[in-house]
Amino acid sequence: MSELEDIKRDLIFGHVMEKRENCRQLLKLIFPEKRFERIRVTPQKPINQLLKERKEGEI
Repeated sequence: MSELEDIKRDLIFGHVMEKRENCRQLLKLIFPEKRFERIRVTPQKPINQLLKERKEGEI
């Protein structure tokens, strides 16, 4: 499995992107002309939890 395939996996992407500096670096690559002063990181919820909340009407 290549490194690119690893980052495409939801679990790996969520783990990497829960770190503010990783998010900042990705945003700089995507939007090199933008300046991000503040970045708020929200941990990813497992898909099972999202489905349960949707079923219970929390979303």
